[in-house]
Amino acid sequence: RLIQLTLLGFKEVFVGVLLGTFLGIPLWGLQAAGELIDNQRGISSPTASADPATNSQASAMGVFLGITAIAIFVGSGGLETLISVLYRSYLIWPVYQFHPTLSGPGAMELLGLLDSIMRTALLVSGPVVFFLILIDISMMLLRRFAPQFKASQLSPAIKNIVFPVLMVTYAAYLVESMKLEVTRANGVLEWFDKLLP
Repeated sequence: RLIQLTLLGFKEVFVGVLLGTFLGIPLWGLQAAGELIDNQRGISSPTASADPATNSQASAMGVFLGITAIAIFVGSGGLETLISVLYRSYLIWPVYQFHPTLSGPGAMELLGLLDSIMRTALLVSGPVVFFLILIDISMMLLRRFAPQFKASQLSPAIKNIVFPVLMVTYAAYLVESMKLEVTRANGVLEWFDKLLP
């Protein structure tokens, strides 16, 4: 009886980790987007602060977008979705069924999680990174035609002046994008069903 309860406990932890991983994809993707943005604007990791959630080094924009994503997740009904998904997961993998049948396509779905995190990060950070790269190219052209300018010193300053303006204009899209990523959490059971046929 004790072994059976222990196995059930391990199974429930495994299901929780799988569901938490899928529901955490938008949050990790947006934090990775912040890391990409800070990397492009020249904020290097030695000056980065500590992430309060993971107690590891993180960029300021990464922490900001991560916390903003959590606030939007909670504000748009993410906690209710989380509880609903948890309860409905018992229909796919009943309580007393100990082992799943992981298929080949299910394993590919599991690997697709990494792809989803990176895709979210690139889609969210893409426009800002594009404009920051455009500033770099402009500075290179300016240095080419006016050699007296120190482009290596001027570029980070211009990027950090333009960055807040970019983020203010980009904020509406960013919030809508975050809401869209959070509403994707409703599809976690379909993903879970594909993973464990």
